Amino acid sequence: MENEKLTDSAINYLEFGVADGHSFRWFLAENSNSESRFSGFDTFTGLPEDYGPFKKGFFDTGNKVPETNDQRAQFYPGLFQQTLPAFLRDMDNSRRKIIMLDADLYSSTLFVLTSMAPFLKKDDIIFFDEFAVPRHEFKAYLEFTQSYLIPLKLIAAANNYYFVAFRVE
Repeated sequence: MENEKLTDSAINYLEFGVADGHSFRWFLAENSNSESRFSGFDTFTGLPEDYGPFKKGFFDTGNKVPETNDQRAQFYPGLFQQTLPAFLRDMDNSRRKIIMLDADLYSSTLFVLTSMAPFLKKDDIIFFDEFAVPRHEFKAYLEFTQSYLIPLKLIAAANNYYFVAFRVE
């Protein structure tokens, strides 16, 4: 799996904290497999609470989901607690998962990780977009790995561990 490219593989890409969809559209463009599915979760009304210098409502897109003509993409507006449980009941878990955690907030990140735990399998990849923030994504990661004992291997890091990727072992 080292140096593997995910451009041709059938994947389930799940992004939590889509905002304007920059990273979502990037992954969509990079993966050409017609069997891949791309699912974006966000309130599209901004942060549900303050986060550091960003106040509640920051990242508001006015309820507009990112535009795409790709039939493989679908968006789920609302809080993760409202949208993720129903999604997981119907998710095809046969494909490898690429999970992008860009929710910023501790509570949101921990909810996603604990909800996804029963569905994680070897070689799934989890990205954290603000991993170096100790009271939010990093704290959620620590509590998740200590509670679930799911082995995660660090496979990439950038910007002094602000952005990281782990693979399920």
